[in-house]
Amino acid sequence: MHGRQVTNHAIANCDVLLAVGTRFSDRITGDIKSFAPHAKIIHIDIDPSEHGKNINVNVAIVCDAKTALREILYFINAINAKGKDSLWQQKIKQLNQDCNCKIEYDESPIRPETIMKALNKALPENIVVTTEVGHHQMFATHFLKVHNPRHFITSAGLGTMGFGLPAAIGCKAAKPDHPVMDIAGDGSLLMVCQEMATSVEHNLPVSIALLNNGWYAIVKEWQHKFYGGRYLATNLGKNTDFVKLAQSFGGNAIRVEKPSELNDAINQSLKSDKLFLIDIITNPDGSGIPLVPPLGKNTEMLLAKQCPIVSQGFFNGC
Repeated sequence: MHGRQVTNHAIANCDVLLAVGTRFSDRITGDIKSFAPHAKIIHIDIDPSEHGKNINVNVAIVCDAKTALREILYFINAINAKGKDSLWQQKIKQLNQDCNCKIEYDESPIRPETIMKALNKALPENIVVTTEVGHHQMFATHFLKVHNPRHFITSAGLGTMGFGLPAAIGCKAAKPDHPVMDIAGDGSLLMVCQEMATSVEHNLPVSIALLNNGWYAIVKEWQHKFYGGRYLATNLGKNTDFVKLAQSFGGNAIRVEKPSELNDAINQSLKSDKLFLIDIITNPDGSGIPLVPPLGKNTEMLLAKQCPIVSQGFFNGC
């Protein structure tokens, strides 16, 4: 639903789809009739009840994902000695290049993509990142570079607003020698802001990069696109001072309003010996992430730069 156009076009045109541990929910498939219409589907899952539940599969393998992937890699390494890209790989690389976003990083209010670019530059490789649930989560998933397994913790299928800060505190308790950052939205953070006191009280310092746009942004986007701009209970207003809120719980905080201020603020947060909140004033109209309408076709995404090459004919001959 919020994935990359390249991926959705590739799935729509592939002849074999290998799916590992997925439940093929509507958020993944969109319109079932148009999902991977040309593909034979191999589905690996430890739970046999998932096979054929939502999508008919050609090969169902009941197996632990780790075991299955190890076996697959063994055979791939044995036969993959061509030394050059297949036509399919060349097409995917071309789509990746043609569908690349052109972003103005110096805009104010700050774009979410600008924040992710600054985080990629400033965060150390051993950082553990959690997210709340919302637009910021989608931008982090699209743009943030994570270098180690189990270092990106997000509430994906469950979509639990308020997840990120408690998860960050738990990560810090489990990995006290690792820096931990929660990428948050103002709506989600307000649901669990009292946990900043937990972080300070138990000496579990975490950083919070708060994308503050004054809205429940994903809900606002749906209201804008699908309900004629009739906004209800999604505007959070401008009265909450998150810097003072964090300080009231005993943490440190700073407000950022210009892209040029991001790097210094992130470095300050990483050096802090207690909870540190970066209140980043973010463009309220900076939606930008792709969106498949409910039960729509995955190849007909909204809110994204359309690829110049989208027809199935582009993949002919693969």
